[in-house]
Amino acid sequence: MALMDACRGCCENAPHAMLIADMDGRIIWANAAAARILGKDISADLFDKPFISFLFSPGIGSWDDLSSRTQKTRT
Repeated sequence: MALMDACRGCCENAPHAMLIADMDGRIIWANAAAARILGKDISADLFDKPFISFLFSPGIGSWDDLSSRTQKTRT
């Protein structure tokens, strides 16, 4: 248990952004650095949000949206 707590502490306090997303791309865990980089006050503000929504413009909310848009523009 002590090792798990130490690992958790290292991840939560790491200076680099870390996050875990589920198979649907929704964030299920993020550290404070990820929250800060993605413009949120606390990491819990990221939970259950699609990771892709932080990478692209507001009109792109899923991989399907991105795929259809890139096929139209060929970019």
